[in-house]
Amino acid sequence: MLDGLSVDLDSNHMLGEQTCLLLPDSNLNFGDINSDHWRDWLPNFNFEIRSQYLEVDNEDGQHYLRQRLEPTSIGSHHVQAGANLIPSRIYRMTQSVFFESDFDWGGSNEGGKFGFGVGGGSNPTGGLIQTDGFSLRLHWRGNKDGTARITAYSYAADRAQNLPFGDDYPFEGFTIPTGKWIDITFEIVANSSIDAADGSIRAWVDGELRLLRSNIQWQTSGGQPEIQKFIFATFHGGNDSSWAPSRTNFIRFSDVCWAPVVNTSTSALNDGDNNRDDAIQLIFDDVIRQSSRIQISDTLRELELLMPMETPETNLIMVDALDRINESLNPLVWQTNNLLQENSTTIAKLRESINFLDNLSEESEIPLHVANEGARVSDVLASEAIVLINRYIANIENESLSLGCGIDLSGCPTRLEAVSDARNHLINASNTLAESSQTSIEHSEAAWGKLQLINSIF
Repeated sequence: MLDGLSVDLDSNHMLGEQTCLLLPDSNLNFGDINSDHWRDWLPNFNFEIRSQYLEVDNEDGQHYLRQRLEPTSIGSHHVQAGANLIPSRIYRMTQSVFFESDFDWGGSNEGGKFGFGVGGGSNPTGGLIQTDGFSLRLHWRGNKDGTARITAYSYAADRAQNLPFGDDYPFEGFTIPTGKWIDITFEIVANSSIDAADGSIRAWVDGELRLLRSNIQWQTSGGQPEIQKFIFATFHGGNDSSWAPSRTNFIRFSDVCWAPVVNTSTSALNDGDNNRDDAIQLIFDDVIRQSSRIQISDTLRELELLMPMETPETNLIMVDALDRINESLNPLVWQTNNLLQENSTTIAKLRESINFLDNLSEESEIPLHVANEGARVSDVLASEAIVLINRYIANIENESLSLGCGIDLSGCPTRLEAVSDARNHLINASNTLAESSQTSIEHSEAAWGKLQLINSIF
């Protein structure tokens, strides 16, 4: 199904790292699947709900995920899972779907979510109006004649069809077959800024374009709009019995793959082969690889999963830690996802966040798994601070050559002294990391302070 990701790919776009849901080669029965299985199948897995309604089966050696949808008072059991994605403005996803024969589309209200989708920011669903994020899922809508159609179900910030719920973007001219595999591919483009209405979605079924919608303002507040979340959600409904089917139904999923899409139409890509290669490498450094900014951003989402905390006091401490991580990610203080700006406040904000997480671990009401996760995140933040400062020093050394300082900086003694002092602090930061992330980040902040002396001189 990797070919499905390339359908009608624009000439100035290229696929990034392609990832697929790694189902096992052996069958698993209903009731057997749990978080450990999802963690094996899905990179950067976050959560699962009601996986007891899933099984892994096979046909002619081809394994697929099969869900049982039983009638309930809210439609059918809501089965969901989620993961973090490498943030990117553009994503493509492809999946094969099989509605089994005589699929019941629902009760007096015929509809439901199915399969795999994406989200970004606060990732709203469930009737939440949150303009600092968005989500996109697949939806079936019954036609009241035993047939159904597919829509893209959008929680864009600018939606207006059926507030507070999502908008339907119909797949034109397509009726869902039952008892037959169909291949669905979609491409989502986030708006370029919270003030721009230049987002879009395209979708294909079996390689044929069925949906094209542009001028979408997916997100209108918060940070830079990006696709960051992987969503699995399949159920009838809805939130009451009017969505419930008359019998138990089954649906299958296979060949689920996704990839960020890189826009190569930058000016640097048109300045000759060498510059083109360099520019593409920079794009991959910033968008596809697990850069420092992405690593830090991932810790933010991991801590959010621990909310709410046990007491108002511990909840406030966690909110303070999350706020500092958010502030450390301010794009105005980053040159790229791997390099800080001069006078960046990122290292200071990381240190403040680690302090709050340390305070949290000292609270007696904190469960052990929360304390352990806080310590792990602190280690990641302290480690990324060391990486970022090392990169910044390397950037200074490269810049110094053009200033005539020499490869060893001997021609610029003030700059040499600052870099040497910073390196000594970084050695201490590295040596203390295993013992105390708080001590380590304090040494890193001292190193960063030494490097800012260079900015005040040159």
